[in-house]
Amino acid sequence: QYTSLTNVELNSWDFSALLKLNRAILIGQLERPGLETRVDGHVVQSINNSSYLRVVLPVEQEIVNMDRLPDYGNDKQATSRSTGSP
Repeated sequence: QYTSLTNVELNSWDFSALLKLNRAILIGQLERPGLETRVDGHVVQSINNSSYLRVVLPVEQEIVNMDRLPDYGNDKQATSRSTGSP
């Protein structure tokens, strides 16, 4: 047994189930505090001034039926003909 630590405290942070519900999860970091901490009415300076954000966005999915994949090799030739490049 490597360690007896658990990650049960992090369960409320796990948004993996939202991926199955067509949700995108955007995670970002701000280089400033997102809130101000006060103790006994006085502002306490934080050691770490970063804030982390989690934004959940709905994703609409469009299903496109294709008979075959595009031939991207021919697209390069068409582009060179239209620009006059060899």
